[in-house]
Amino acid sequence: GIIVTKADPEGRVTIYDALKREGHDISALKYIGRLDFNSEGLLLLSNDGNLIHALTHPRYHIKKVYEVCIDRMLAANDAHIMAQDGIESEGQILRVGAIAAMNLKTSSGHWYVVDLYEGKKRQIRRIFEALGYTVVRLKRVQFASVKLGDLQPGKARMLTEREIAALLAAGFKVARQG
Repeated sequence: GIIVTKADPEGRVTIYDALKREGHDISALKYIGRLDFNSEGLLLLSNDGNLIHALTHPRYHIKKVYEVCIDRMLAANDAHIMAQDGIESEGQILRVGAIAAMNLKTSSGHWYVVDLYEGKKRQIRRIFEALGYTVVRLKRVQFASVKLGDLQPGKARMLTEREIAALLAAGFKVARQG
């Protein structure tokens, strides 16, 4: 229920508002890869423009991992279509890097782990919806080498030196090869 933007013309609570209420001044930081209004999970913030570019530009193929709950079990052929053939949506071909069942079924649906290497608008939701599934819950649990772990919704923490070094290595290693 929090929007990932600096300011919302509709007056909804933004990540900047929410984190300020928690005592964090993030006004100088930019978000790295949006989460849509109905999604949750790991969101990185930085003031390093080069790093932001290296981690978000589609040509760099930085891995993001999501846990996705859908309304019914995924057909094997649909998993193949998602990862291999792709889905045409709004003039774009959308694919996942990989998809695997989590062996978790809850009252709300079936859970899968989905890897993405690009971040087109509402990509996971668009893929599942094109195949007739309803996404019940969508949570980003990893961005490059940084994992969400047990960080609770609405909470923030500083990255460790090791995490920052790994992000720099991932983003700039790929950027130099391009």
